[in-house]
Amino acid sequence: MSRFSILINYCELFDVLKCSFESACGVVDMALSELEQQDIPSEAALLAGAAHDLGNHIAAIQGFSELLLMPDLDLDLDHRRNFSEKINQLSIELLQQFRNLVDFSKIASTGLELDLSTVCMDQLINERLLHFAAQAEKKNIVLHFSSSCHLSLQLDLLRMQQVVDQLLSNAIKFSPCGSRIDVRLFAATEEIVFSVHDQGEGISKEEQAQLFSTLHCLSTKPTEGEFGLGLGLALSKQIVMAHNGVINVRSELAEGACFSVVLPRSTG
Repeated sequence: MSRFSILINYCELFDVLKCSFESACGVVDMALSELEQQDIPSEAALLAGAAHDLGNHIAAIQGFSELLLMPDLDLDLDHRRNFSEKINQLSIELLQQFRNLVDFSKIASTGLELDLSTVCMDQLINERLLHFAAQAEKKNIVLHFSSSCHLSLQLDLLRMQQVVDQLLSNAIKFSPCGSRIDVRLFAATEEIVFSVHDQGEGISKEEQAQLFSTLHCLSTKPTEGEFGLGLGLALSKQIVMAHNGVINVRSELAEGACFSVVLPRSTG
């Protein structure tokens, strides 16, 4: 593919992201109005701030793409690859945050509805681990999965996938290069447990109490500067609770964090 074709693709990518951002802002505006009518100004202010942060990252993508488009800027292959990787990573993170923001806005306005089907958690987790394998490999992180449970549950597949993705994504974000993430799935008498244990900096007891609150951002920062709005865990809690389950965290500073999702064997 020629350099000109690549630049055209970047322009098209930016246009798509810009349209997605504008659509997300429309949904956010509706949610803000709903929250204001319910007299929840703090949530409305936080959502407005989140939309502003997304706009800043769209501007970053635009900046990188404009550099690539400058005819007088003679970039070597390494610089072009570096800019391409930054655009790609920002795009992936932004699209995920768009989805989180739109989901949160919808839940705030109309609540959460589940589309239940028969789901094998063991298979779901294996598929999502494959999805995150490249992201972990970039940081030389080992993803280790152990499962002693092959039960199928009545779950909303896409919603539960969001929860699994959120926990895996967070573990990778907050893990140092060259570390290990242990993922477990096992069955108890009346429930199954899915856990993700990382070797990151850990979370203080004070922050653990606020961890699943809307738009709560950790003082601990992602190890490679990854982007997030603090919406993912709040959404995960809503999804797990809708399945009559619980999500919790155990952590000590400097000893990593272990997030667990506990689901009843009968969730229908």
